[in-house]
Amino acid sequence: MNSILILLAAYNGSAYLAGQLDSILAQDCDDWHLIVSDDGSDDGTQDILAAYAAAHPGKITCCASPKPFSNACDHFLHLLCAHHDADYVMFCDQDDVWHRDKISHTLAKMQETEGSSRLPSLVFTDMRVVDEALEEIHPSFLSHSDLKADRCTLRHLLMQNVASGNTVMINAALARLIVSSRPASGILMHDWWFALVAAAMGNIGYVPRATADYRQHSANSVGAVGGRSLAYIRKRASVQVIKTAVFSASAQAEALLHAYGKLLSPENAEIIRACAAIKDSGWTERRRLYLHYGLFKSGLMRLIAQFLFA
Repeated sequence: MNSILILLAAYNGSAYLAGQLDSILAQDCDDWHLIVSDDGSDDGTQDILAAYAAAHPGKITCCASPKPFSNACDHFLHLLCAHHDADYVMFCDQDDVWHRDKISHTLAKMQETEGSSRLPSLVFTDMRVVDEALEEIHPSFLSHSDLKADRCTLRHLLMQNVASGNTVMINAALARLIVSSRPASGILMHDWWFALVAAAMGNIGYVPRATADYRQHSANSVGAVGGRSLAYIRKRASVQVIKTAVFSASAQAEALLHAYGKLLSPENAEIIRACAAIKDSGWTERRRLYLHYGLFKSGLMRLIAQFLFA
C-alpha cells in the first residue's frame, strides 16, 4: 500500500467545504490522510473542519496556520514543508468536488511516471468546469483555458503553467527537492513552482481526463476564463499586464536557477538562464531568446500578446 497525504489550505470556505470533504471521503482508494490548515476563517469553516475531524479520526487532521498567509501560494508551501512524510502528496482546494476515482487514476499514472527508480515526479489531470450549482460550464478546464497538456516541457513551463494545483500529485522525491531549497521570493504560484522543479530535474505525467469539478463562483482566487474569449482579451489587453506576466515568469526562472543551479543538467541550466535573462533584455534580444529557446506561452492569444507587447 502507498501512503498519500492530501493537503488542503482553507479560508472562509464554509459554503462549499462540506461537499469537497465528502467527495474525498467517497474515494475508491482509502490509503490517504487529509491535513487541513485554516488561515483564520471567521465564517464557520473551523467548526465544519472540527466536526469532520471528530467524525473521521485518523483520516482528517486539522491544524491552524502559525501566521496569516493571506494567499494560497504561501499557505500551500508552508503545508508541504510541514507535512511531506509520505510516498505521495496531493493538493486540494476547498470548493471543488473530487470524482470518486481521482486518487486511484492519478496514483496509477504516478507509478508509471516515476518508474522503478522513483525519479522526482509530478502528475496532473484535467478538470470539469462547473458553476456554483455544479452545472457544467465546460467539460475541460484545459481546453476552456486554451492550455495544452503536452506543453509540460521545461521550456514551455518556464513561460506558462498548465498543471493546476488541485489536480496535482507529487512523489516523495519531488517533495524533498521542493522542501530542501525554497527561495525567499520569486515563486508566482505553488503549483507552477512544483511543475518547474519536476520538469527541470524529473518527470511530469498527465491523465487526459477530468478528475474533479472545478467550481466557478465570485470568491475564486484564480478562476477559469476562456483563453479565446473576449473576457480574456479584455483582461489581458493592457501592455503593462502582459509585460508584468512575462517579466514575473523570468524572475521565477531566476529563483529556480538560484535554488537548484548545482543540480541542473547543463542543457536545462542554459534554458532557465535564458528565461531569467528576459526581464533584463531589450526588445530585440527578448524575441531572440523566445525563438532560440522556444520560450512560448500557451494559447494563441497569449502567444500573440507575448510577441507584440512583452
